[in-house]
Amino acid sequence: SSAASDVYKRQSRIIYIASLIASNKSSDAKNIINEWAKTEKLNPTLKVLLAKAESELGFKENAIALYKGVLKEKTINSLKVKLALAQEYFAIKDYSNAQKLYDEILSNEEFNETALLGYIQASLYTQNNNLALAKAEKLLVSQDTGNKITLAKAYIISGYPIKVIHLITANEIKGSDTQKTEQWLMLGDSYLSIGLHKQAAESYDKLPLTLKSSQSMEMRYFQLYEQSRDYKTALTLINK
Repeated sequence: SSAASDVYKRQSRIIYIASLIASNKSSDAKNIINEWAKTEKLNPTLKVLLAKAESELGFKENAIALYKGVLKEKTINSLKVKLALAQEYFAIKDYSNAQKLYDEILSNEEFNETALLGYIQASLYTQNNNLALAKAEKLLVSQDTGNKITLAKAYIISGYPIKVIHLITANEIKGSDTQKTEQWLMLGDSYLSIGLHKQAAESYDKLPLTLKSSQSMEMRYFQLYEQSRDYKTALTLINK
């Protein structure tokens, strides 16, 4: 039918616009949406895409205005829009509004790790990190593996490596292979940051071989050998 055809064309056009933004062609996406807006009112999905395009082009204030407008309409996934809006606040260094928005998400939505870690990150700039960490500890009071990892990340963001070490080593490291890798990596990084090189090396040795041979791990091993004055081994990493 004609109606079904129109719906298909509209959806195809929206997918095309999203692909342009994903391909760093936000200027083209913005032009198409603005042309579309000349013939009909933009729906929330298109407004979100336009906000993404504006953000990619550096027009953060425009993106913020669009996201705020979409939230007022209450017709689209508010969590995703709120997270995107908070990210824009971060980009313009409006940490107070970013933290308020993350706090709103944590109070009204299902638990969201991105929101919690964003809340902690913002607290470093709004000078209330201790309160933010207390909130994180309360939210993550059950010590299942997922919560343990999220709380460790919150401690890392806040600059508390000893808290990370105590949290992860309090019990046996459990979880999926990915979760175990995350914990060993955070533990190794925390030991390294306070100069406990032997413990850092032992933690890194627990990582999968594919990760241990990565460039990011080579940088960690270089730092470890350099700090422990094993310059010969450090040089072999440079000359690989």
